[in-house]
Amino acid sequence: ATVFAYGATGSGKTYTMLGSDTEPGVMIHTLQDLFRQKQKQSDKYEFRIVISFLEIYNENIRDLLVSSRAGNGGKKKKKYLDLRETPQKGVIVAGITFRPANQVAEVMDLLNLGNKRRTTE
Repeated sequence: ATVFAYGATGSGKTYTMLGSDTEPGVMIHTLQDLFRQKQKQSDKYEFRIVISFLEIYNENIRDLLVSSRAGNGGKKKKKYLDLRETPQKGVIVAGITFRPANQVAEVMDLLNLGNKRRTTE
């Protein structure tokens, strides 16, 4: 599944998706249900849940689960990814990181890490 939040800066996308400690957002509720269903059906099926987290900003795609590299002068250099189309998978983000997750807390930790790496201007 894919979650795509689009809108102007400051419009509340992050808050709607993540919420707060007292008012969980869409992601917490969705993840709780996902892992609950995984647990219920684990005797019948094998599940593999992975997460990727990207940002599209000014038409550039960045993997938020990978830290920026230090470039010349110690300034962080952002690595941009490309869209590709393959006959087997369709449109993909080439080089995106996939991290396994076995519980809600792991996903939330990755989302919080990625949020800290988002572009701010």
